[in-house]
Amino acid sequence: MTKKCKFKEKHITEFINNVTNIAENYSGSLLITSSRRTPVALIGKIKQALEKTKARYFLYEPEKCENNPYKAFLVNAEAILVTGDSISMCSEACSLGKPVFIYAPRSMLSSKHMAFVKHLFKVGLAAPISNEFEPFTPLKHNYTQMLIENIKQRLHL
Repeated sequence: MTKKCKFKEKHITEFINNVTNIAENYSGSLLITSSRRTPVALIGKIKQALEKTKARYFLYEPEKCENNPYKAFLVNAEAILVTGDSISMCSEACSLGKPVFIYAPRSMLSSKHMAFVKHLFKVGLAAPISNEFEPFTPLKHNYTQMLIENIKQRLHL
């Protein structure tokens, strides 16, 4: 959640429904963490929805546990579901080469965030979250090699 990207009630409901639907229908477990900007009310709504789902889950709550398991979640995930309001989270998730699904309704994101997310979709690094979940295999990119080629090109080598 940023100053320009706001979760409205409809976004909260839609996101939670999509995520729990995916977990229930595809035998997944949910490992959930929030950011320091996540409103307490949103965490409360997530907890309420999780209590109603059949999916297995772990919800990290900063006030109950000092160490954030975010990095461990990323490393151990088979697929990653993120919200498009954090360019950092989207980037970190996509850098792992795992299936990444991004919740990014136009009415929630700034134009900068929307352009970034659309680019991730276009280049095959991520797919949009929806109730009609379909498995997704991201394109593999060798970022080190891409950086080397970019430097060579700029240096005319």
